[in-house]
Amino acid sequence: MSVTMSGQLAEALEAAETGVLVDRMEAIRSREGNPEGIEIERFGGCTAVYSRTMGWTSFNAVCGIGPEDTGAVRSIVDYYRERNRKFEVRIIPGKLNAELAKELASHGLRQTGFHSALYAETAEAHTNSALTDSEQDDGDVTFREMNSDEIDIYGRIHCLGFGLPANGAAPIAANNRVLFGREGWRFFLGFAGGVHAAVGVMRVQGDIASFTLAATLPDYRGRGLHAGLLRKRIETAASCGARFVAAQASFGSASFRNMERAGLKLAYLRAIWTME
Repeated sequence: MSVTMSGQLAEALEAAETGVLVDRMEAIRSREGNPEGIEIERFGGCTAVYSRTMGWTSFNAVCGIGPEDTGAVRSIVDYYRERNRKFEVRIIPGKLNAELAKELASHGLRQTGFHSALYAETAEAHTNSALTDSEQDDGDVTFREMNSDEIDIYGRIHCLGFGLPANGAAPIAANNRVLFGREGWRFFLGFAGGVHAAVGVMRVQGDIASFTLAATLPDYRGRGLHAGLLRKRIETAASCGARFVAAQASFGSASFRNMERAGLKLAYLRAIWTME
């Protein structure tokens, strides 16, 4: 019987997602001289991450906040203001009450969006993936784990897959090279006609395997690479003994639909609060 969603499971999924972000930032911070200016701070029961050079809110975010952290909101806002940095506050269902919402709003924060968290029991998703392997019978599309000397290829696919300038490939490669071989992290490649065309990343923490990123080169989309990388990671998560797989996507997006086809289901919609 499938495990149904509960507050306890939602908090476990949130903790795994926070663990992914914090471990990534700790690894990047460990680079000689901390070139990205990474900081990680605790405010009550929540965690705030900051980067001096990476301005995206994915690297400047507050995770794990709940009603018990209402009194820390002013300190959090001051922390990012002192660094002249826009940031986001991520709140899962069950962890927002009227007092916390009022405090966030009083400091100029407003809810500006949602982001989907999906999950599945690994064994169930693995069974579902095996039933759909016929979609990838074409030997033109293949998948395997990445080798350590392919991290520059990863940086290029990451950049072009997300529409970033190609000159960003080197710093992205550098920030992921420190994750390669780090405990729990696994990198995967997808090939189309022998060409490196897609990448996927996974981190296993405890009994949860988190799918942290996937990107496909624009010219190779629509060939099942994203779906295939999902299946490859589910297969690997099963071999690692993870009880659950978890992922994030924009609600209703192509990635979201691929995850549903792979057996994942909506866990919750995470609320995103940002400064006006």
